Amino acid sequence: MPSWLQDVICYSVRVIYSFTDGRVVSTVGLAFDIVGAVFLASGLLISKEEAVRRGGTYWMSEDDEENLKIPPIAALLRDSKRTRIGLVLLITGFALQIVGIWMD
Repeated sequence: MPSWLQDVICYSVRVIYSFTDGRVVSTVGLAFDIVGAVFLASGLLISKEEAVRRGGTYWMSEDDEENLKIPPIAALLRDSKRTRIGLVLLITGFALQIVGIWMD
């Protein structure tokens, strides 16, 4: 998990603990869910040009570092990273909503 995402989550948890109202916690959780869903969907919403670039034929080399720069492979890795971030945000959001319900 990227360090900036860990910082955001830790800061959010500190802010949440400063509130005693469960509705605020649930609202923050819902915001996490919305941002997480956007991260998950970002890999599926592509332009025609991006689809053509990803669907093109490319020669592979013996060097893995060079292969990671090939557009379809780079796009898969980028989408995988966004998916992990989105899942962390969704899970955090759902957990915060549950905590908010129990606080009331």
